[in-house]
Amino acid sequence: MKSETITIMPRKEAPGFTFAEGLSWLIGIIILLVGLNFLMDGSLQTGAALVMISLIILPPVTEIIERFSFRFTKGIKAVLIIILFMVIIGPIPQMSLVGQMISPPSDIQTETQPEDEFIYEPQTKSATLSIDKIQVQAATLYPARVTVTNTGDVPITPNFDIYVYKGSTEICSGSPSYDEFRVVYVGESKTKEISLMGCFLDEDGAYYLHIDLMDEDYN
Repeated sequence: MKSETITIMPRKEAPGFTFAEGLSWLIGIIILLVGLNFLMDGSLQTGAALVMISLIILPPVTEIIERFSFRFTKGIKAVLIIILFMVIIGPIPQMSLVGQMISPPSDIQTETQPEDEFIYEPQTKSATLSIDKIQVQAATLYPARVTVTNTGDVPITPNFDIYVYKGSTEICSGSPSYDEFRVVYVGESKTKEISLMGCFLDEDGAYYLHIDLMDEDYN
């Protein structure tokens, strides 16, 4: 009776997707995108180094290398990544050293070029006021027509104080209830009317009108 021996090999299950592999994919893709961004910006050295680091981290590259009977261990990966990072940060100390060589020692006085002297000339506010016409109707002071001429160096916004006297007695005073003046520019003259409401001249006699010209700050 003939007997045969049958060997049954256990079926190999496909390895599952581990957390370490997922982390390698995530970090590798992020570094790859950053490296490509550096390459597009013209930073060839930094971009190429980052792309190579991402290839070292990505799992498919490890599998391809190990097909050629080369054991791509974690230690080898770490050494290569460190070398590539040194390539990236290598120019920084050199730039710092160049800066130190260029800058003069602190105990050596360097000659400085004299700067153009700036002479400050203060700007002045100056203006003249003339009373062109005074109107009185029904014993009441009506708007007075005045001319303001800006004789200073800056534009002004005129304000006024109005006084009415009979002899040495003040009859009424105050700021205009309204006026038509806005900005008067340098060298410009403007003629407008200003009015003090409620000023009654209820007695016969001579009255004196006095107007003070001020700027927008009432100076």
